Amino acid sequence: MKTFLFVDFKIHYLFNKIEYPTGGATVQAFAWIEGLKKIGQKISVLVDDTQVTIKDENIKFLNTFQDNRNDKKIKWLYQKYPILKKAINDSNPDYVYQAGAGFITYVLVHICTKFSIPFIHRIANDVDVDKRIRKRLPFLQCFFYNRALIKANYILCQNDYQYRCIKKRFPKKKILKIHNPIIFDQDPHQYKTFKQRKYFAWLGIFQHQKNLPYLLQIIKKFPDVAFYLGGTPAKNIDDETSSAILSLEKCDNVNFSGYVGRDKINEFLGNAYALINTSHYEGFSNTFLEAFKVGTPVITTRNVDPDGIIKKYELGLVGEKYDDLSNLLNKIMTNKKPMTLTSVKVKSDLFENFKIECVKRKFSFQKLADL
Repeated sequence: MKTFLFVDFKIHYLFNKIEYPTGGATVQAFAWIEGLKKIGQKISVLVDDTQVTIKDENIKFLNTFQDNRNDKKIKWLYQKYPILKKAINDSNPDYVYQAGAGFITYVLVHICTKFSIPFIHRIANDVDVDKRIRKRLPFLQCFFYNRALIKANYILCQNDYQYRCIKKRFPKKKILKIHNPIIFDQDPHQYKTFKQRKYFAWLGIFQHQKNLPYLLQIIKKFPDVAFYLGGTPAKNIDDETSSAILSLEKCDNVNFSGYVGRDKINEFLGNAYALINTSHYEGFSNTFLEAFKVGTPVITTRNVDPDGIIKKYELGLVGEKYDDLSNLLNKIMTNKKPMTLTSVKVKSDLFENFKIECVKRKFSFQKLADL
């Protein structure tokens, strides 16, 4: 039995079941925690100063400070660093896990090095492993993040692209490609037929990465087709996305479903003809996995088809470029035999070929526990 300390300042929203756009990395961490707990590992979770109301005897929650990404580095040095250092030392974990690029990755790996605790870093997005990170993060954060990757004991990747990029930069580093964990909690025989479905779904945080302006272009081409958009605006929403939302609100065939909680996501995606993805980039989107497990195909572009699994295993339709998505959507609507993933395909392709883990099978959870 080993003790894993997870560091995530948004995860308390999921434990407290509060409607808040946490992002994919937090959803993945939540699933890792549930899976590791199921196979008997000890779990500690380092959160901000928010109290977690759910009591779980198998998880120890450690409160620290209010997370604010705009805090200056000097505040980290004299105020936050000592708190993190004490929390990690007191919990005495076998491993510390953190996902996502930023200055905190360097702070954590620095502390872990001092205490000789192996540090596991999870790559959260494709842009974090190539030159695009320079556009997403300030220069100093990029510098410290790169130093953190050098010092990390293990780096976990979501897909082949991330693995190749990291392996090229750090050929001697211990790097593992482990697909995102998923908790399979629905009987495949309960999947709805195409005739029982009602709309096309889109799901995500309203931000630049998700490319809402192009979603608007698609929707305008199908005025008689219903589109349900799940999600809420990012804190620092960009002007282009805000403008697209205003235009989408004027479309009669668009329903804004708001935040879709973990208890409602199966119903939201299970009623959809397909899940549309318009993102500029992703890592391994959790929304894809959530769509697959309720028998809903995904419409996306080749650059957002992780390891080519959607095209290879016919789990949806993949376009070479954004302009192809409208044609693919039309193909689903006009096809005499519209596609809905069968239970056989979901079970064999998703779990046997991808080795994406659920609580029942424990493959990836055990792999992480055996590091």
